[in-house]
Amino acid sequence: MMFLILSIMGLALISVLFPRHTSKETRDNTINLIHMFRDYLHYHIKCSKAYIHSRMRAKTSEFLKVLNRARPEPKITEKKTITGRTFIRKE
Repeated sequence: MMFLILSIMGLALISVLFPRHTSKETRDNTINLIHMFRDYLHYHIKCSKAYIHSRMRAKTSEFLKVLNRARPEPKITEKKTITGRTFIRKE
C-alpha cells in the first residue's frame, strides 16, 4: 500500500494506491490519471479565484457609488441666473 499526498494551497489531499495500481499493466494509466486530476483541480481553483475576485470588484464599485452619492454638497456654491450672470449665495 502506498500513500500519495497532493498539497495544494495549504490543503492536503490523500489518496491510497494499492498494488494493483502500481502493476506494470496499469502503472502508466495510474500516473496519467493522477496528473490529469491535478490539472483538473488547479483549473477549478483558478476559476473559483477569478469568480471571487470579479464579485469583489462588483461589490467594491457598488459601494463606491453609494459613498459618492452620500458626499455632501459644498456650502458656498456659485449659481447662474437665467441671463447667464453668476452670483455667489452667502448663507
